[in-house]
Amino acid sequence: MIRKLLVATALVATPVVAQAQPVVVPAASAADPAQLALARGIALTMLPDGTFEKLMSAMMGGLMQRMTDSMMNMPMKSIAGMGGMSEEKLKAMGPGTMRQMAAILDPAFDQRMKIMLDIMGPEMGKLMTTMEPDMRDGLAEAYAARFSAAELRDIAGFFKTPAGAKFAGQIMTTQTDPAFLNRMQALVPRMMQGMPAVMRKVEAATAALPKPKRPQDLTAAEKAELEKILGTDPAKVKP
Repeated sequence: MIRKLLVATALVATPVVAQAQPVVVPAASAADPAQLALARGIALTMLPDGTFEKLMSAMMGGLMQRMTDSMMNMPMKSIAGMGGMSEEKLKAMGPGTMRQMAAILDPAFDQRMKIMLDIMGPEMGKLMTTMEPDMRDGLAEAYAARFSAAELRDIAGFFKTPAGAKFAGQIMTTQTDPAFLNRMQALVPRMMQGMPAVMRKVEAATAALPKPKRPQDLTAAEKAELEKILGTDPAKVKP
């Protein structure tokens, strides 16, 4: 459970492009070829080859390690509250932290997490490196749609200066700077403390919706369809 929670946090900390789910979006309008060429040059300057390999390795080794340490020292009451546990049940909980619970359930937790993060960073970096050309194309198309040719030329001109080139080349990797990481680490407890209120609002807003079905509420046909999705022979499911 603890590892799953921290892996989920890792995904939150990862750039959005790393976790984007397929969505239906309106088709982009065809851009002027010359304008799109300008935008492609800007996208390449901002996202040079190998950017995500550097970014993911640093994120997993820096930001995630800091966030993990911060979460592990939080009281389990705070974690349970974030999950929507009732006030009555929260009052019954002791003052122990997630780290104390991990020491009981998984004495090798710290070593296991370090190995996981050491592997995830480089491997996710390699995976995302193969996606960089598509990301650059997407950026170029977005810039071509949002900026005029004159504006793109101004941006490209700035990026050709020493300061502009340095700024553009570090836009993504700036997220690994210690100043940014320290701020992100400090935000984790605030996010965790604020989540119970958010979840209460979600619960109130969805109160009128039908409750999710429990296994015993499913019809025989629904069970069979679910078993097909899960890859189990429907004939083995009892009505």
